Amino acid sequence: MRQWNTPVVLAALVCFWTAPFFSLALAGEKEASPLSPGGPGRDIGAPYAKAIPRQWGERLPGVVTRMPVPRQGPKVLFLTLDACGGRRGSGVDRGILELLREERIPAVIFVSSVWLRDNLALAKELAADGLFELAAHGTRHLPASVSGRFAYGIKGCTSVRALVEEVAGNVSDLAGLSGRRPLWYRSGTAFYDEVAIEVIHSLGLRVAGYTVSLDEGGTLPAAKVAEKALKAESGAILLCHLNRPGCATGRGLAVALPKLKAEGAIFLKLSDALPRGYPE
Repeated sequence: MRQWNTPVVLAALVCFWTAPFFSLALAGEKEASPLSPGGPGRDIGAPYAKAIPRQWGERLPGVVTRMPVPRQGPKVLFLTLDACGGRRGSGVDRGILELLREERIPAVIFVSSVWLRDNLALAKELAADGLFELAAHGTRHLPASVSGRFAYGIKGCTSVRALVEEVAGNVSDLAGLSGRRPLWYRSGTAFYDEVAIEVIHSLGLRVAGYTVSLDEGGTLPAAKVAEKALKAESGAILLCHLNRPGCATGRGLAVALPKLKAEGAIFLKLSDALPRGYPE
């Protein structure tokens, strides 16, 4: 099977995605509280305070559910891991991390503040490891609602102000941990209303959905996790869970990831290949 040089592929992708994007914050810079007087929350929340959401789901406009990739060349995949915490557990499937390091497969890890507090030492280790990118997953791992909508039995934020607290508190926690402001946000449950999406964008974050849920919340057997990963098409954002060590996700990835690499697939972090034209 033809072997592809990852740096060369990255250079080609950079040429393919020519749209510019702005830097969000200087590394190590202390952010003002988004809810403090004069802070960004005051300006961001006001225009949406009376907005009434009409939509609710995982694949609304503004949610990135796959990445644009060249039609020619190797399959390009984007692995993401959710570290949820709360009622979904603050455990760690260290086998997944060991597998990714052994295979040199990068991943974006979406970290809630609940999980962060329970796994601070590991989170610092991951933040310092260039193989991984830490992204925001909510202060309390709540659905991105502004009206209290439920997803998977979890009640979402009940107002714009509550949503800003949910997002910005988590962003602040991650920035304080690593000295870098996260670029991506995925809500708890990956559900959004259209007002919440606009608010999150206004906070300077890209909203990450997914193309394929590999483990469906850690409920699938290893064979099914592997099957779904192997069938994923180029450009797919793959979602699975890091916080469920008792489930079969790691065993499924252990089957699929080496096989995908042997077939010539390339794995990238989301921020290695930003969607064309975003942000405008």
